Amino acid sequence: VALGVAEDNSNGLLLTGYGTPPGNQNASFLIRTDADGDQLWRRNYGGRAAVNGAVRVTADGGIITWSEYRDGGWPTDWQQMMLTRWDASGSVVWQQRSHYNYFTNTYDFEVLPDGSMIATGTSLLDGVLAKFSAQGDSLWSRSYAFVQGGSYLFDVEPTSDGGFVATGTAFVTSLDTGYQTEQLIWVLKTDSLGCVVPGCQNVGVREYEIGLQEQLELSPNPASARLALHLPLPPGFALAGNAQVVLLDAQGRAVLERSVAASGGAINDALDVSALPRGLYYLHLRDKQRWLAGGKVVLE
Repeated sequence: VALGVAEDNSNGLLLTGYGTPPGNQNASFLIRTDADGDQLWRRNYGGRAAVNGAVRVTADGGIITWSEYRDGGWPTDWQQMMLTRWDASGSVVWQQRSHYNYFTNTYDFEVLPDGSMIATGTSLLDGVLAKFSAQGDSLWSRSYAFVQGGSYLFDVEPTSDGGFVATGTAFVTSLDTGYQTEQLIWVLKTDSLGCVVPGCQNVGVREYEIGLQEQLELSPNPASARLALHLPLPPGFALAGNAQVVLLDAQGRAVLERSVAASGGAINDALDVSALPRGLYYLHLRDKQRWLAGGKVVLE
């Protein structure tokens, strides 16, 4: 099964996917062809991973693949994400693995102008957006959950403002029956650090609950003395510990951080902001485990 293709600097092609060579079930492959499509070489790699992946050619003619890795002794459906850089002859230059977990898949990645890479995948049924250096070292990784269901991020592209847009699908599961009842198109827009609301990297969590974002109410906004916040929670949704609010200024510095009240299926509280300087702020709600929702706040 071929899943990714890229053109090299000599008008040949690079193909990546997975197959079943002797003695290695579901190994990834990398094939290089000439301009006429005739195979020059083939490399099998990745262990027992039925891979979803992509291949890209760098500005200096290097080859990078984004694939899965699975050791034969691991439990079923446990994999890692794997970046591999190859030279033109098909020799491995370096290889970096990460995100060991249940149901880990890789989908798309792009090489950015500075040589770093942005990639999508899935781990533990949550969509993943991950940034790597030009050497494959992890710069940051965000896991995006969707309320009451699994979520997947497939394609990713850099945007003109320095951020990223990713597309995928999300499932909504009925709390009454336990069955998935809806499948939704999912579009995720982030800043350069993978945040839906700027500053998320400063609130101490790496998992983000995206499905609650549209439910958050901040009023009045602009505010001057008090800011009320209201976030209804879906039936059966359980917070991991106490809910907290973190208010960051435009430079990403925390200017207010405290627990907020949660009862009756909602988070309701009011913040005293009268002593803060006027300007733009970013509010983040979180529990012990996840980012829940956030938004821009203007004080005047």
